[in-house]
Amino acid sequence: MTLQHALANRLQHDPDGRALAFADARGAFDWLTFSELHQHAAARAHLLQEQGLQPGDVGLFVLPSDRSCLLTVLGCLLAGGVPVLVAPPIVRGLHSNLTEVMRHVARKTRPRLAIVEDGAESAVPEDGPRPLAVSSLQQGGDPGQARLFQPAAEDIAAMQLTSGTTGLPRVCVWKQHGVLASLNGMQQAMDLSPNDVFVNWTPLYHDMGLVNNFFLCLAHSIPLVWLQATDFVKKPARWLAALHASGATTTWSPNFGFDMAAARDIAAE
Repeated sequence: MTLQHALANRLQHDPDGRALAFADARGAFDWLTFSELHQHAAARAHLLQEQGLQPGDVGLFVLPSDRSCLLTVLGCLLAGGVPVLVAPPIVRGLHSNLTEVMRHVARKTRPRLAIVEDGAESAVPEDGPRPLAVSSLQQGGDPGQARLFQPAAEDIAAMQLTSGTTGLPRVCVWKQHGVLASLNGMQQAMDLSPNDVFVNWTPLYHDMGLVNNFFLCLAHSIPLVWLQATDFVKKPARWLAALHASGATTTWSPNFGFDMAAARDIAAE
């Protein structure tokens, strides 16, 4: 079993089931079914393949964890690519060492493409991967033309970077069988099922966002509501409102997230 097999299985058995919802800054959200999610992601897989992405190639993502990022990461997976996510400049700060980090990560992972925000192509080192603005992947792809790849259990599913707080980040490699074993362990320990609903605000470049939410919900067909981290930080009440509106059964957060939500005067938000 792999992440791609799990999604294909859900498509076969419950194409109209709720898969993923993106909450906006006002707290409104609409659900994508598994069929709709697959169509959007397959369209992006087709465009990535048109740009040269082959099975086993690494795609370097330097994006905020929004709708476009999630659909493109999933498109990379459907195409057989290996996503690795780097915190974008808004997170790294005004004195960002993004170019240095990207050069370091590129030496370690040898990515085919670097998918970045519009106008950020210059941050990609000249000796690094070919930069690709994410807007070029937002329309025009043909889901029916995507060459969907079914990896083996020993293939690499994704790579993740450590925080790099004491130096340049290290690269953690997730093989399909390893990540599925972790996800299955979480599912069994928490007694999760497709009847649960997750709400998440942690970003994709964080293991809590990528593994504990995005991959876990894909692997076990759990509906997932996604908030952008910047929206949560500006107004923590949005997280609580999404929990109520979606009927969520599960949510994740670092300790500071609970502290922020408890410290703010919710009534004044």
